[in-house]
Amino acid sequence: MSSEVDRRRDKQVWEALDANNFRQALQLCEKRLKKGEKSDNLLALRAHVLLTSPSASQQEQGVTEFERLCAKEPPVTDLHTLSMIQQALGGSNARKSVLKGRRSVNVALLWERAAKFRSGDESLPKEWFMITFELNQWVDAQKAAMFLQRFFPKNRDYYFWAILMCHLIYLSPEASDSDRKLFGTLAYRMISKAASEVPTDSKILLSPGRAVQTPDELQLLISIYRKQGYFKEALSILDSENLGIFSPVAKGDWSFVREKLEILGIQNLWQEKWEFCKKLLDDVWRRRYEAGNETSSSNTFVRDDDLRLWQGMLLASKHIQTGENSAATEKTIQAYLCAPKASRNSQLAFLQFMHQQTVARGVSDGACSSLLTACQDYFETHSVKLCCFDDLRLHVEQLNDPQRVELLSSASKHVESLEIDGTPDVQASKLRKLYSEINLFKLEYLINFSADNQDVTQQGFELFITACIRVYKDSLPLGSHLLPTDNQPGDDVCILAVMALVRLAEMKSGPADAKLCMIQAAALLDFLLSQSQHNYQARLLSVRLHMILGTGSLAMQRYAELQVKQIQHDTVSYNFFTRLSTIHPHSITTTANAGSQLAFTDPDAYLRNALRLYRIAQPEVPEMMKLALNKGTYCQIEGFQEFDRRLNGSICKPMWALERRRIARLFSSDRQDQDLDLIESIPPAFRDNRDFHTMINLEASGVPRFEDHVKVGPTPNSRWLGSLLWLDDTMSRLASTSPVKDARDTASRLLDSRDPGKLADEMTGCEIEALHLQTHLEETLSAVTQSNPTDVGLSHVQQWIEDKLGAIRVDFENDRLEQLKLDNRQSTLTLLDWVFFHASFTCLESVKTISMLVDYLSKTKVGKSKSVKVEMARIKDLVSETYQEVRSQAVQVKNSLSESGVVGFLVVQISGKESGKNSLGAAIQDLVGEPWMEIFLSKLIESWQEALEGIFRVKLK
Repeated sequence: MSSEVDRRRDKQVWEALDANNFRQALQLCEKRLKKGEKSDNLLALRAHVLLTSPSASQQEQGVTEFERLCAKEPPVTDLHTLSMIQQALGGSNARKSVLKGRRSVNVALLWERAAKFRSGDESLPKEWFMITFELNQWVDAQKAAMFLQRFFPKNRDYYFWAILMCHLIYLSPEASDSDRKLFGTLAYRMISKAASEVPTDSKILLSPGRAVQTPDELQLLISIYRKQGYFKEALSILDSENLGIFSPVAKGDWSFVREKLEILGIQNLWQEKWEFCKKLLDDVWRRRYEAGNETSSSNTFVRDDDLRLWQGMLLASKHIQTGENSAATEKTIQAYLCAPKASRNSQLAFLQFMHQQTVARGVSDGACSSLLTACQDYFETHSVKLCCFDDLRLHVEQLNDPQRVELLSSASKHVESLEIDGTPDVQASKLRKLYSEINLFKLEYLINFSADNQDVTQQGFELFITACIRVYKDSLPLGSHLLPTDNQPGDDVCILAVMALVRLAEMKSGPADAKLCMIQAAALLDFLLSQSQHNYQARLLSVRLHMILGTGSLAMQRYAELQVKQIQHDTVSYNFFTRLSTIHPHSITTTANAGSQLAFTDPDAYLRNALRLYRIAQPEVPEMMKLALNKGTYCQIEGFQEFDRRLNGSICKPMWALERRRIARLFSSDRQDQDLDLIESIPPAFRDNRDFHTMINLEASGVPRFEDHVKVGPTPNSRWLGSLLWLDDTMSRLASTSPVKDARDTASRLLDSRDPGKLADEMTGCEIEALHLQTHLEETLSAVTQSNPTDVGLSHVQQWIEDKLGAIRVDFENDRLEQLKLDNRQSTLTLLDWVFFHASFTCLESVKTISMLVDYLSKTKVGKSKSVKVEMARIKDLVSETYQEVRSQAVQVKNSLSESGVVGFLVVQISGKESGKNSLGAAIQDLVGEPWMEIFLSKLIESWQEALEGIFRVKLK
């Protein structure tokens, strides 16, 4: 760039391009050229404007002008101009179809010619490398790095940059097989050369410039060897004196121990793995327990009996399966157990060893007795720690039924034997007993209620829940001194009571009783969060329960408290966003949520905030990679690349975008064209990054996780996504808004099969019905495009809506039979849940689509036909009737919620005062108090009323 004036003029062109005003941008360039300005920068800028133009002829002209610049003699050497050419021809916005086959547009050759022309100028090839690196153009970046390491050998980083680029090309899924083979071989040879130059004598302090010198470079070497299958060579490196685990280059980095353990496992070298782990564990034992051996070993960085070492030794012993090896393994473990203050890791290792021995001998009384004894001893030793149950659960499941009962009995006796009075610190003693009780309750839940036990009764659940509530109430004084940000010590037992209530609801014979159980569970969680405001598990579970109850505004409040940020939108937000557009799609503006909280009451705002992640993450990844490159932490770059691929291929990205577009369509918003960029790039294979293990789970192995008991329908996946994409495309075509590119082809690929058996794994009954309607709509729209259609298929649409109208009337009448009668009056109370709202909004969306179809047909030639007009008139009446029926049902429900005495009636139902026998309800009432319960139920009813308002906001036009 020659002057500040040129920069200001260029800025005007870029601003015009940002506004998509290509004509103005081109005119600005032409005006300067006519005045005699002929700089390379201006010519490149004009070519860039032509290339980004929507006109195909101008794009061809732009490529031609770039060809001239690339072939110019002497070559272009201005860094700004070269960068512009690189980004225009090699960036993500390049017109690849226009550039295809134009061999003369070789930007890498242009950079190389410019670098040679300005020989000795290191900044130019370095800029070439940095630009191509940031654009993920690994082949060009590799050429730049090779140029740098060849002509500027004093900077050793350039050599490793070249190795890294070769490695990234090998890992790239877009690279051809020939490129992967070529650059993979080159990376292997270059890094092997760097390894071979490391002096074998550790006393030599200075190494050759291109030798491996840092742990990060050694990590890159191991990564290259592992990814290309050179496992024996990697083991040889890790065992060597000059580059191995205990070498000065490794600098005591524990990650190399993990690398060796993993490689030994991959290669099935179990004896070697066992010996390696035993050697390190023996070394730790000698240093810890033998006097005078604190510094006797060269492996001084192994300062503890890491759990990975125990796991590695036990896994190897399991595969070796010899009596001699088992005896040596047990001897090593016993050496730790017999020493003063045996470590928790060694005790866990003993449990795992006994577990393996039990599995090897088969499940029998004799085989399990040793494991039972080990579990009993471990519980007695560690029951005062909350980690005790998590340590034991897998081993408890290995016991047979009588021994589980025996373990539970002995654990109960141990907890009862714990003394509180007479101890020096009564508060600490109470806490220890509380934690022991919590571990006991978790064991009881796992053994008695989690597995598929036919003997479990509702009474058994109620007694268990009542006991949990009692212990939680007694624990509250123990946390009176804690800060508001701290969790109460008894929170886990309250969450356990909530989990049991959810399971109890599934056993109830009537929907009303089941919903009362869910309300009790939500009340307990609300009370817990009033005492422990930052309990993450309670907040997460509260979001789920409120979504199940259909109280979307309360779910939004809890979701806001989770403070979900950045990548959590892709892993955790599904707890709230799943089917949000058909459960609570509308914003609320109550007085309680006015002011600064208004942003937290709009589902569209939540979705918009979540979708920002996918727009801002991609530009940030190159910056993170560049930072890692400058620091020399090369293996972090691999991680950033994997992160980028997972995020760009995430199934949540199109899911949340389609949910947001659905909300806009439901309420006829002017935002129906939003988020097209996030939907048009749906990959052939998705990455499901949703973390289904975030929520607490105490269920036994082989049965559904607790997360599956608090879902709003089946977990959506590709077929659900295909169905919603198809609907989005149909409504966009009918509304004449911008459709998603290739939506129908993508939807067909995602649906794969419309077999109801497969669809039911991902979709609710309402969603499957809506998909069947889509089939009829597609038939009608296809028939309209024909010249003289004999039948446009409206009879199928009419039949569908007639069946739907009858179904919703029958379903609502069946629900009325389950309604609660308010005292001795004729009035009834309808307890709502997510199913009611999901069915209502899905039905309204369907009738709105049919209404749009009728309007669309009325403007076509087919719609002028007399027979079609008659069918359209009948369908129009059915649409109006169905629409009014859904609204009428919502009015009836809202009126029942507005009856006087509803809150008091619900308090009586939940506390069980009416029957006088519900000890569970009485325990909940005793914990929270009647005034608090009345406030909670008032908020619940208000949230239902707010949710019903959304049904009234949906308009057909």
